[in-house]
Amino acid sequence: MSALDPEHVNYHSHLLIVECKDRYGWGVHNGHQSLDAHCQWGAGTSVYGRDDAWTAQYRFDHDTALAIARSAAPHVIVNG
Repeated sequence: MSALDPEHVNYHSHLLIVECKDRYGWGVHNGHQSLDAHCQWGAGTSVYGRDDAWTAQYRFDHDTALAIARSAAPHVIVNG
């Protein structure tokens, strides 16, 4: 999901990915960092080596993950 049109030259650098990451649920990320329910970035996208608190903060049901991405997309800033 991106606030930019898919034909825009910077589309991929402003992309938020919503995907079923693992057995714990859906994640919203940019390939390097994950978004929590408050649209705050956190390090990493994998639950590997994480505790239950991290999983609870960065894994959601499908509808919640989409809502987070829709809320955050217009505010993604790259190189700024």
